[in-house]
Amino acid sequence: MWQRRPPPPRLIDAAGRPQYGWWQDEPADYALQDLRLARPMGGHWPNFLRPLRFKHWHFISLAHRQAIIAMALVDLGYAHHVFVYVHDRQRGQTQALTRRTLPWSRRLRLARQAQGVSRYGGRAEFIELDTTMPPWQLHLDWPQLQLHAQLQLTAMEPLVLCLPAGVTGWTYTVKRAAMQVAGELTWRGQRLDSDGLLASHDLSLGVMRRQTQWQWCSLATWSGGHRFGLNLALGVNESGQNENAAWIDGRLHKLPAVWIAGQGEGCRVAGDGIDLRFQGQDRHEEFLHTGVIDSRFRQWQGEYAGEVVIAGQTWRLHNDPGLWEDHYVKW
Repeated sequence: MWQRRPPPPRLIDAAGRPQYGWWQDEPADYALQDLRLARPMGGHWPNFLRPLRFKHWHFISLAHRQAIIAMALVDLGYAHHVFVYVHDRQRGQTQALTRRTLPWSRRLRLARQAQGVSRYGGRAEFIELDTTMPPWQLHLDWPQLQLHAQLQLTAMEPLVLCLPAGVTGWTYTVKRAAMQVAGELTWRGQRLDSDGLLASHDLSLGVMRRQTQWQWCSLATWSGGHRFGLNLALGVNESGQNENAAWIDGRLHKLPAVWIAGQGEGCRVAGDGIDLRFQGQDRHEEFLHTGVIDSRFRQWQGEYAGEVVIAGQTWRLHNDPGLWEDHYVKW
């Protein structure tokens, strides 16, 4: 297994190539302006084709006693995609709104460095994630949902990986789970108590396979008075390393490979020391089929039960809120 080491100063080196590794923190400079697209048979694609192959997104979820709230800011190069949903845990129902725009609308702008501001602004909607300095600032103004929060990074170890994908592709991902949150949350005109609110964040970017498929499980909860987060995936990042990890009070623990098998509205997750079952209550899904660009996206909101062994200690879950995603895309 790779050893975690200090990050390089740049994600993309002077020759236009990604630098692979498992790092203690993010490179300060992504240097995406120097990225070059390698061709499978040698040479490089012209730079004007870069937006068609490069993908970049933020996904943020918040776990509350009453609800699971999630938002995605996605730059596909040739299109921008944004969604926000609220899952009512008591009713088992999800309300979602999706927005798609073209790049020249300039409604979506994602930070091109580790520190910066990512923002979507529509006529009646607004999302902003400011990672300039800790604590991160998250602002959301959406129909029936307003959020002004600080995401605490104190003693929070990120999972930072850059790995090859396919013949000439690569993926870079930064994940954090079970971050403490302070702020104000208003839903359906009522202010919710933010005590115990936890957040998870996924930053991913890269030149991914033309056809990509993954299964992904995410959880943030309180267990025995500790903040407990999970990130488990099958697909995408499996070139000599995986992105499976747990966080206990912000401390990162790397986990082994898992298999994830869908079972109706839920799934089974198993691996060395990992045995979990997820039962979905509702889902947010999107379907696009053109032949050239296809996407089958399904993200369930529900509850996990089972156990995970970390450093010899068994952590048991029972009806803890989380997500399961099954995604196939041709982009």
